[in-house]
Amino acid sequence: MNEQALQNMMYDIASSGCDVIRCVLARMKSGRLRNELSERLKSCSEESRRLRSALKSSRRTLGAMPFLPRMFGRMVITLGLMRDPREKHIARIMMHGASKGIRKLRRALKKAKRASSSAVCQARDMLEREEHYLDSLKKYL
Repeated sequence: MNEQALQNMMYDIASSGCDVIRCVLARMKSGRLRNELSERLKSCSEESRRLRSALKSSRRTLGAMPFLPRMFGRMVITLGLMRDPREKHIARIMMHGASKGIRKLRRALKKAKRASSSAVCQARDMLEREEHYLDSLKKYL
């Protein structure tokens, strides 16, 4: 995996995370988890903006998740929240997404042979943040 593919994948994870958090926050009334998700959205949005500007400044093609899978993901989350709006269920949804991001990052880091050391370092930092986020959600189960 080259540097551009690694950065595109990181951007996809960050922007997808922002989409999911926005979708969940729109349907939550209040609570501790809402506050934590609001903070997570700020950091996730900042990371997404940083990665987007890095890709644009290096004149690389910005790969974004296609519209239909994102729309389908929002629909699944909305239906899941209509069925069970409790914090425990929301935490499970968020943990599932974080786990997917962690698996993607681990696979990408194993394949990142041609990526620069700074891109690999950024991916490792993102992996650590995702793992910390996953651990922080466990208290809501």
